[in-house]
Amino acid sequence: MPYLFIGFLSGFACLMDEIIWARILSLVFGSTIDANTVIISAFMLGLGLGGIYLGKRADSVKDPVGLLTLIQFGTGLGSLIILLIFPLLPRIYSFIVKILGGGSSILIFILSFVLMLIPTFLMGGTLPLISKIYIKERQKIAIGFSQLYALNTLGGVIGAGIVGYFLIRAIGIRSSQLLAILINLGCGFFLLGRRIPLRLKTNLVKDSINSGDFRNNPDSNYFLSYNRFYPLIAGLIGFVSLGYEIFWIRTLSIFLANASYTFTTILIIYLLGIVSGSFFFYKRLSKLNQIKLLFVAQIATGCYVLITAFFLNNLPGLLFPIRSILEKPFYRIFLTPGLLSFLIVFIPTFLMGITFPLLCTIWTKNLDILGNGIGRIYFANTVGSVTGSLGVGFLLLPLFGVVRGIILFALLNLIIGVLIVKVEKQKKNLKFGYLLSGIMVILSIFGMKNNLILPPSIYRSPERADRVLYYKETKDGTVIVNEDRNTGVKTCYVNNSAVIGSTYDAIKVVKMMGHLPFLFNPKAKDVLVIGFGVGVTTSAIARHNVREIDCVEICPGVREASKYFSNINDFIFNNPKVKFIPGDGRNFLQLTDKKYDIISCDPTHPSLGSGNLYTKEYFLLCKGHLKENGVVCQYLPLHRLSIIEFKSLVKTFASVFSYTTIWLGYSHGILIGTENFKKIDFPSLKVLPDDLLKDPYWLAVSLILDREKSIQFSQEAEINTDDRPLVEFFTPVSLRRENWELIIRSLLALRIEPEKAIENIENLEKLKRYVAGQEFFISGLIYQNRSQKEKMIEEFEKALKVNPENLEIKLILENELR
Repeated sequence: MPYLFIGFLSGFACLMDEIIWARILSLVFGSTIDANTVIISAFMLGLGLGGIYLGKRADSVKDPVGLLTLIQFGTGLGSLIILLIFPLLPRIYSFIVKILGGGSSILIFILSFVLMLIPTFLMGGTLPLISKIYIKERQKIAIGFSQLYALNTLGGVIGAGIVGYFLIRAIGIRSSQLLAILINLGCGFFLLGRRIPLRLKTNLVKDSINSGDFRNNPDSNYFLSYNRFYPLIAGLIGFVSLGYEIFWIRTLSIFLANASYTFTTILIIYLLGIVSGSFFFYKRLSKLNQIKLLFVAQIATGCYVLITAFFLNNLPGLLFPIRSILEKPFYRIFLTPGLLSFLIVFIPTFLMGITFPLLCTIWTKNLDILGNGIGRIYFANTVGSVTGSLGVGFLLLPLFGVVRGIILFALLNLIIGVLIVKVEKQKKNLKFGYLLSGIMVILSIFGMKNNLILPPSIYRSPERADRVLYYKETKDGTVIVNEDRNTGVKTCYVNNSAVIGSTYDAIKVVKMMGHLPFLFNPKAKDVLVIGFGVGVTTSAIARHNVREIDCVEICPGVREASKYFSNINDFIFNNPKVKFIPGDGRNFLQLTDKKYDIISCDPTHPSLGSGNLYTKEYFLLCKGHLKENGVVCQYLPLHRLSIIEFKSLVKTFASVFSYTTIWLGYSHGILIGTENFKKIDFPSLKVLPDDLLKDPYWLAVSLILDREKSIQFSQEAEINTDDRPLVEFFTPVSLRRENWELIIRSLLALRIEPEKAIENIENLEKLKRYVAGQEFFISGLIYQNRSQKEKMIEEFEKALKVNPENLEIKLILENELR
């Protein structure tokens, strides 16, 4: 039992390390799909190499407990070395990139592999070595290994859950890493007291060899061919399994909110399926015909995945009976991904949990080669997983798309099943496999035709008449342009995140992000835009007398989609001033020496995967790339944040820039930061080259807080950092609908007089009417947020009464009265 507990703790610490290292390395190498894929692949390859080498050592070492002790200490110390190196890694990476003249996925893979090699190599040897220590009878290999594998994976489930849901927010990334290190070191100290050389009973080995089972005789020709076949099967199954994982994550990212918690939930369901399958094998299946069981597991996996692929786009509809429950934000964020992940992922991973112990049991029936056998299967499975991850991420997903890719992989599962019974010469099962595979191939031809996977809001609302204008599955995300024919409103999605809609308020705020920086630096020439979206902000910038606009976009596929928004982006995709740069904006800043007059950043909400673009370290990067009189403009969400989280964003930004202002664009906010304060000249508000921003008084009252008030507003909040990303890892309080109202009322309670930051105002009385009208207008928006339309209209009418010059209020009121 102590060794089972060591296996559990090893899995716990291993998944903690994987999540933490992947997160930290993404800050260095970028949060692109390419970077994340190669980082995880490098991690897994280290595990596989450790499995095959240390598994072989486990069979020959005289003191396996002593070796396991060294592995635990080595893993902890290796992780500590990584923790110490991480702060230096951005400079190391930047130095290498400059020498080589550019970065690449191969370079990221090599650096990640070298950095993580020592601890991952040692982690990989843990499972074969504990198996060697724990399993002492040949007849109990199946039961013992499946039990150990299940507990090791269960440790991973709990480790992933605790880190993903609690620890990163509560104590930070570095402290979470230290906890994982302490677990490894604690296991090492525990094992120090149990260093008793393991003596195996050789008569059991002799019995197995003399029993006529030539698979266990290393001198037999049959063993040599068998030796090649099952590691090959293990590799193919690993290839399919990780391929499925990438396809499933892409599918679920289209159905679900792309919050950090969502991906933690998907990972936990994936691992829980494996745990359940392993426990079920241990309890119920270990004495059945193993070849037949392996065949059934592959056929069942292929059939289930194939059938779900046919109905993939309709699966969210199964949750409609409980949609009243899922309308509550907390359940939408946590329950929805759990249920959909269970429907898509759990059954196949349950069968995977049966498959891996089966492979190890079939191939390894001799205690003398137990560690080597498990290590070889583990290595082959891991290499297959790495190949599947890289192959799907870089090639198969862009080439075939999600639905076709899943169907092809399901057919591969069927082929693996047929291959197993063919080699084992089980004619009855072989005929059944051929028949079922033929039926599934015919069905898959029809499944190939329906290959669109759409966000749940499209085609699922009775008030809308949706049509898809553009659909493209790229390796970076699925890009969709949709139009509601009832209203003419177009929306661009990347997976399930709306990049922008063509509603009035959405367009206005992104145009403000393009124009406002020029009020502080009217002579700006070189501009950086992080987050192209569909190009509205970039097009606003291009209307000014700029020399060059570098535009960095993490999902380059949106550039093609931007053509459907040419009426609001001035055909910016054809503008020669714009240099389009695919990649991660933060990573671009880390690697470039270029400085800018303006940096404008419009990321998605920090809880939806863009948290690293809202931390102090990111704002310092921006500040370091500004020229004299340079300006940073940052989108500031007012929704899906608690009041303290919103204040944390404000405090973080204000802690970096000497002069900070906060602007309101209806239901959205904008942060402007610069090092050189000077009052805005009111006439400059009148000449912004955009009809949507032609009212200078409206712009003047959009300025809500200056630096002094920003600091006062946020004084009790904590700073949002890379180590403790408080805003990305939100709490249930963040999801309350009334938060937007609390935030906007808190801002207005401290608002400055516009003339404090703006000079040469032509008509102060008119300005006061705009201030009064704005307060009534925002009160109307608050009632709109509460779904109280009558009171909303009443407040809009009050706004128009005190501020009749505001044509915008009149336009919006008329629209609501239709």
